Amino acid sequence: MIKYLFEFFVKEEYKEEFKTEIDLLKKSAMSELGCVLFDYITVKNCFIIIEYWEDINSFNNHSRQENTLNFRKKVSNIILRKRIKYNLFQAD
Repeated sequence: MIKYLFEFFVKEEYKEEFKTEIDLLKKSAMSELGCVLFDYITVKNCFIIIEYWEDINSFNNHSRQENTLNFRKKVSNIILRKRIKYNLFQAD
């Protein structure tokens, strides 16, 4: 299983816009083959996104999906910074 934890720090005035976009991405990701979990929490202007994928191929396919690419494009100007907080590759 592949586990990721991303932090997106969003400009305060764009929090609702980011939330709308991440909700759309969550809906599409959860229907993708290999997605075990896709969820997020917010703390002030930080969105913490948790993703679990069956394997690296599933995650890579997700990364190339049109919805994922559209998300990246739409939020690129409203993010202050982004980082991968946790990235664990493990065999089950």
